Amino acid sequence: MIEGEDSAKIGPFVVLRKLGEGSMGIVYAAHDAALAREVALKVLSRRHFDSRQVRARMLREAQALARLSHPNVVQVYQVGVHDDEIYVAMEYVHGQTLRSWLRAEKRPWRLVLRTVIAAGRGLAAAHAAGLVHRDFKPDNVLVGEDGRARVVDFGLVHTGDPAVATRSVEPSSEEAASMSLSQASTQLQPVDEPEEEPLGDRLTRTGMLVGTPTYMSPEQHMGGAIEPASDQFSFGVTLYEALYGVRPFLAASWEELKQKVRSGVVPPPRDSTVPGRIFRIIARSLAPTPELRWPSLEHMLGALERDPRRTVLRVAGIVAVAGAAAAGSYVLALSQQEASTQCTGAAAELAGVWDDERAAAAEQAFVATASPLAADAWRRVDARLDAYALAWTEGRTQACEAHASGSQSTSLFDRRTACLARRRAELSALVDVLLAADRSVVENAVQAVAALASLASCADADALLAAVAPPDDPDVAAEVEARRAQLARATALENTGQFTAALSLAREVGAAAEGLHFPPLTAEVALREGSLLMELARDAEAEAALTRAMREGLVHGLDAVAAEAVAKRIFVVGERQGRREVALDAEALAEALMERAGDDGRIGGLLHNNLGVVYARDVTDDRARLHYLRSMELFGGRSDGPDPLIVMAHHNLGGLYRSQGRLDDARKHYAQAVAVVTELLGEKHPYVVHPLGGVADVDLLQGRRDEAAAGYRRQLALMEATYGEHHFYLLHPLVGLGNVALGRGSLDTARAEFRRAVAIGERLGSTHSMYAEALVGLAEAVTGVDRAEARALLARAVTVYEADGGPKNPAIVPVAARAGQLAAAANDLPAARRWFERVLSDATGPKDQLESRSLAALGLARILLDAGERQRACALSLAARAAPGDANTELDALAAACGH
Repeated sequence: MIEGEDSAKIGPFVVLRKLGEGSMGIVYAAHDAALAREVALKVLSRRHFDSRQVRARMLREAQALARLSHPNVVQVYQVGVHDDEIYVAMEYVHGQTLRSWLRAEKRPWRLVLRTVIAAGRGLAAAHAAGLVHRDFKPDNVLVGEDGRARVVDFGLVHTGDPAVATRSVEPSSEEAASMSLSQASTQLQPVDEPEEEPLGDRLTRTGMLVGTPTYMSPEQHMGGAIEPASDQFSFGVTLYEALYGVRPFLAASWEELKQKVRSGVVPPPRDSTVPGRIFRIIARSLAPTPELRWPSLEHMLGALERDPRRTVLRVAGIVAVAGAAAAGSYVLALSQQEASTQCTGAAAELAGVWDDERAAAAEQAFVATASPLAADAWRRVDARLDAYALAWTEGRTQACEAHASGSQSTSLFDRRTACLARRRAELSALVDVLLAADRSVVENAVQAVAALASLASCADADALLAAVAPPDDPDVAAEVEARRAQLARATALENTGQFTAALSLAREVGAAAEGLHFPPLTAEVALREGSLLMELARDAEAEAALTRAMREGLVHGLDAVAAEAVAKRIFVVGERQGRREVALDAEALAEALMERAGDDGRIGGLLHNNLGVVYARDVTDDRARLHYLRSMELFGGRSDGPDPLIVMAHHNLGGLYRSQGRLDDARKHYAQAVAVVTELLGEKHPYVVHPLGGVADVDLLQGRRDEAAAGYRRQLALMEATYGEHHFYLLHPLVGLGNVALGRGSLDTARAEFRRAVAIGERLGSTHSMYAEALVGLAEAVTGVDRAEARALLARAVTVYEADGGPKNPAIVPVAARAGQLAAAANDLPAARRWFERVLSDATGPKDQLESRSLAALGLARILLDAGERQRACALSLAARAAPGDANTELDALAAACGH
């Protein structure tokens, strides 16, 4: 073909202009007439592919590349043969290479990181498709005018094929088939080597090797097999250069370069604002052998994306919170390369705790539960555990570096590593529980990972030095740690909803702890036991155990134990036992302990939520609202991302606002709870159903029946999928749908919904107020067809309310008033009189009770008038004046009879 020839064609493409030419082919800009688009057209020189076998293989591999479609890979549209030459038609990108993009202007490191990660996603997609690039570098990444990074010039080879060794002569045709497309054409942007880096792309031209020396993995330099791990190495070099402005391995000759990449020593950057965690992630990718690198590029990208500074409402992963506390010592360590290079084995300490084998087994356990949540829950758990393991590794590395550099004493180093060892044991215990997952574990797994103890405490020098020292006797010390490992398992069981098994194990540890005489263990056991008894609603026992934990913590300076114990004790005493003032007496103590413990937000959030619950027993007390808001602030501001428990605070505040009649505010917080659950746990997680029902309740109260019905139906569907068709939780959406139908006058539908709810309550022998609401709703729905059944249902509802909240339960008042009306309508005057008398003796306060009192007063006055007790009847007429408007006729008749 002659350059400049009008309308020259290669296959179906019209050539527009030549973009570049190299020893192995030419690159053209061409027009695809069929689809009216511009393409980049590579034509490979026939002299390098003169074997039919090689040409067939080249076509086959190019066609495989064409099947790869990813937003961060330049799309190959077509592969063919023209005039005995192979051509490849590709997406034409308007932009510049990553190298040119970086040199064009100084860019924020976060933007650089995001851009290179995007290119990494394209590279990882190629690996998933069975392809290896072999020559990843800044010149083979295009940054389009739209800002999107795209990888170009993939090698057309199988992943299992060995690399071509470096030679000083031209390769054979077979060897040429193993070369990447980057050797088949001149780069569109000329290579501009930094002055301080004499060894670079020039070796590609003189040595004819697969890849570019300064980006090549050790196995490429040595002629070994080239796998995806080789691309990971090249990606690590590229990212290092992009973030720090220099390449990690500087050399004046190829021999010196090979020695450096094989040494495994990655020089830490100096004077960089990029967090140290990023360097350590890159350093692992530059390990001298593939097995020491990240398990896959996908793993590396996931680690890069977990930013410990993110605190917005999203799944951010639990990252290296310990790093901030030890920043000074890490900077010192970076200045002393010896300290950095001898502290590289921390990740190996997690072998058998959290590694690929354990992760795969846990994933299989999740899948085996057949829970509809399993896949999504596993994805979230896997990411969070990876992040926690990475944070642990960073903390362990920082401790080592600080000690090796001399900036941390041996005593502090020992305490710090002992703390990290406990955190590792807690992580191992949780993974053990995940390996035996059932549906309860799947449902609670994300929350359990979020509940893992903060690693920041292991970097708090003051707290570590102030803590009780381990026992002097090494045998006793070993026994203490063994019992703590058992207690860690009890905690993991508790956090995954297995309370009975956890309590049994905690008590076993408690019996053993008595003979060890080590106060921290005794206090930790008491705290765990009290927490579990609270979950099992054994409130008197829970109070006693939490009190023991609080006392032991105070006596021995165990601030964190004492703080958690008092926070939970406030809930047990104030909410469960109804002793509001006794519970609130501990408020100041709890806040002081929280401040001393240096809590990372979880226990503080729990404390303020529990104080809100206790204060909310008086709905007019504004302190409840303030505590809920503080709880949200603490749960949402944790260094490792929002705590799932923030949902609880939003839901509780929504309930408080609803009780206060502030329905718009109530709906706002219920909706926020839904949004947070969806973001942190997934839109189908059971946690979402309760705030979803809250939104529907407010919609119904505000007359939005269609929206309420849609919310209840979604709530019901999620509950049925998770819990089956007979779970107690289904009562809420069924009662809601029944009330929607009542409001529309659809009595048949209302009766069906309420009857299903009543049947569930009967089957479970429930004494919960929601069962009583189902009975009341069904009574209202059947009143028009069977008043006797309605009266019986109301009587049953009163019995349930009494069992739930005692004979003075305020919920009884409107039900008793309605039962009295129905008894009066049936001319059962003795029963009506009993119901009305009960209302008048119990009703006080809220508007619905005053209305019920007025209706009862009116009904009882009519009965008394008919019985000749005019004086008392007329005395009740004043109490009846607040009856609703539809009782005006009866009020007028009563007034006339009494001469008012």
